[in-house]
This record gives sequence, structure tokens and C-alpha cells, in this order.
Amino acid sequence: MKTKTLLLICLLLGIGLTQLSGQDGPNSKNGNGSDSYWMVWGFYSDMACNGQWVDYVEGDLYWHIVDHYKDGIYQWTIMEGTGVLQSAITGEVFTIHELDKWWTPVSSEWTCNTFLKGDQGNHYMISWLFDGENWHVTKFGCPGNEMNKGKK
Repeated sequence: MKTKTLLLICLLLGIGLTQLSGQDGPNSKNGNGSDSYWMVWGFYSDMACNGQWVDYVEGDLYWHIVDHYKDGIYQWTIMEGTGVLQSAITGEVFTIHELDKWWTPVSSEWTCNTFLKGDQGNHYMISWLFDGENWHVTKFGCPGNEMNKGKK
């Protein structure tokens, strides 16, 4: 319920921010402000815990994307993705929430923070960095996973 409330608040803030009076109208690409839109993209990824491969998940994410412009020049994008993924190994179903910030073409950096919660007790937290050429997992956590319980 907290997740749904947070997502609803983010959605309403996103809609509200695109309607601020200081903007140059609904098409901010010609002035200052933000453009907001939705997309569906597939998500697939290997999962690792303690440096060991444990799973592979895939599914679709529904993305709310906000592009920001200043004086008609693109500045950055914030992307929030939610959806349901399934493990190709165990069949476990995961809810996913991802929050990305993309500065391209201002720079070649793109940061992603991904959180997955499974219906069989597994949790994954991933921090990604895209440097313009490669994806790098900068942090991968598996807090409270069923597979880790009872192991030291």
C-alpha cells in the first residue's frame, strides 16, 4: 500500500510540475519546462548475490518519463519504471521499481536504481551506472533473501 501511495504521489507531482505557470506552454521543447509521457519497455537481467549468479528475470516495465528543457535546450530526463517480472528459473514473481536519471547529451552518464521484491521472499537492489559505452553494476544487494537465510 505504501508503494502504491508513493507511486500515486510521484505521478501527481509529475503531472503538476508539467503545469507550472512559469513554463512556456505544453510544448516545453521550445522554452523552459518539462515534457511528460509514458512508454513500455522490456526488462531482463541476471541476478547475483554475494558475487554468485542466482537468477534471471524478465518482463515489461511501464515508464513515466519527464524530459526537462531550459531555453529550448534539453537538460536531463527522469524515468520511473514499475512492473512485474518473472524468474526464468523458479517462476517467482517480482514487483519492480526503478528510478533513473539521464543527463545525456549534456554528459554521457545515466544512473539507475532498481528494487525488486519477490513473492517467495527474495529481494534485489541494484545500482547501475551507464558511462556512455558500458553498463556497470556499481552495487548489488540481496537483503533478506530466502536463499541467504541460515547461511553465514
